[in-house]
Amino acid sequence: WVLNTDADEFWWPQGAGLGEVLAAIPARYGVVRAAWRNFVPRPDDGRSFSERMTARLRTPAFHHHPLSTHSKSAHRAVPDVRIGRGNHEAFGEGLLPLRGWYPLEILHFPVRSLEHSVRKYVTQFVALERNTEKGIPNHMAEAHKAYRAGGLEQFYEPLVVDDDALARGLEDGSLALDTRLRERLRALGFGNSADPQAAEVRSSNSLLQGAPSDFGRLDVAAAAEFAAESSALEESDFALALGARIEELETRVGRLERGAWKRVGRVVRRGMRR
Repeated sequence: WVLNTDADEFWWPQGAGLGEVLAAIPARYGVVRAAWRNFVPRPDDGRSFSERMTARLRTPAFHHHPLSTHSKSAHRAVPDVRIGRGNHEAFGEGLLPLRGWYPLEILHFPVRSLEHSVRKYVTQFVALERNTEKGIPNHMAEAHKAYRAGGLEQFYEPLVVDDDALARGLEDGSLALDTRLRERLRALGFGNSADPQAAEVRSSNSLLQGAPSDFGRLDVAAAAEFAAESSALEESDFALALGARIEELETRVGRLERGAWKRVGRVVRRGMRR
């Protein structure tokens, strides 16, 4: 299996491990989806992002925004695979997607600080502006507009969730506290050095000695929440399915047209020889 992932994504299987989940995929399917769980930026106090960013967005929507809902694809290894823009889709012989099931979460930290935001977007915009045929992706349009106006700070600041906004979000249900990545990194020896867990010697950690890594299954309430969030992906998944079908039909039509022109050419050449 191949995971087309980015550095700001942490794939989190529901179960004992990634291998267990992928081994359960029926053989006729070659692609399985993982759903983004987006974490919002918090005020930068000098700590690492995993220590600060423990607030997760619970109101997903498929729209053009850095914190938009989306999914990524894990696929079986095939020689003719084609990866869509943004690494969201995989196409190839035998890569039938298993739709409607998201056994993998992706803990996603797309915007982590002002410094990171500037570095991330400026680097991408410089490259994209040189490659004009691709254009600026829709979810970056707002940031690109701010960049061209010299004000990426004005784009970033409204994304930050301070303590007051966090309290309101927890109360109205738009945000949830999710410390899974923080605790896992602490257990591996990263994160808050003042925490006894983070100070453990790495060699003594069972996770680094080949022991099974139990990521845990969601309880009923958390599973229902995840299902509700994942339902926002159905619209985009339907559009992607139609897009793949249209691409397939266009390929077939192209083959038929090329075949028809070849036949016409043969008839013309025979007529000219006469």
